[in-house]
Amino acid sequence: MLVRNRYSGKTKEEAINNAKIALQELEKDLYIKEIEVKNSLFNKKVEIEVIRHDDVIEYIKEYLKELIKNDSSYRLLIPLPPLAKQINVDRENESILQIKKYVSSQKLEDYVIFHKWIDYEDLPIYYYIGEYTLFLSKLPETFGLTLLNSISVGTPVLSYGVGALNEVVPTGNAHFNINTIEDAVKIISKGKNECNIKGDKNYVCEKYNLNNISQSYIELFEKLKEEK
Repeated sequence: MLVRNRYSGKTKEEAINNAKIALQELEKDLYIKEIEVKNSLFNKKVEIEVIRHDDVIEYIKEYLKELIKNDSSYRLLIPLPPLAKQINVDRENESILQIKKYVSSQKLEDYVIFHKWIDYEDLPIYYYIGEYTLFLSKLPETFGLTLLNSISVGTPVLSYGVGALNEVVPTGNAHFNINTIEDAVKIISKGKNECNIKGDKNYVCEKYNLNNISQSYIELFEKLKEEK
């Protein structure tokens, strides 16, 4: 189970500081999401949700063990982080190193494959070769391009349904919501239902094709122009 801690303060900075003190962690070792801001006449309260980086690592280890124990024919593909300024490269590399050490200690090297970051133009074939895509982020997604990329080539996705994911692609056919590791293992063990996947694949390709997306942007800009 991934532990989510909640803290509050008069400002987001104060809430984060309270979390750092309580968990005895640096901010760089925490995943932080703003939950709620309450404003009243004389008071303001900001509430955040915090997940420890080390807890995420432990969760991934648990996931690996449970999946492979259930069916040794599966292989888990894990991309190494890109060297981009948008992410904390040191922390991402440390995460991968910890997972590699765990994989080695459990003698799971034959089941877990670490590979270089995939270029965007190569993503369709990458998703296509998979049985399932594990979209395990618990931080809110505003859109979730991974979801569309995977389903568009016929590979179903398991996610926690955070943010807008369930609005982008409804659940039940090629998009499955999970709450626990056990949920994920049960779904994966059943294998893919090609008939159901085809329906969601068509849904994604029709709703999110270039023409429809372009037209939506045009309509939005026109509406904004009218409201000026």
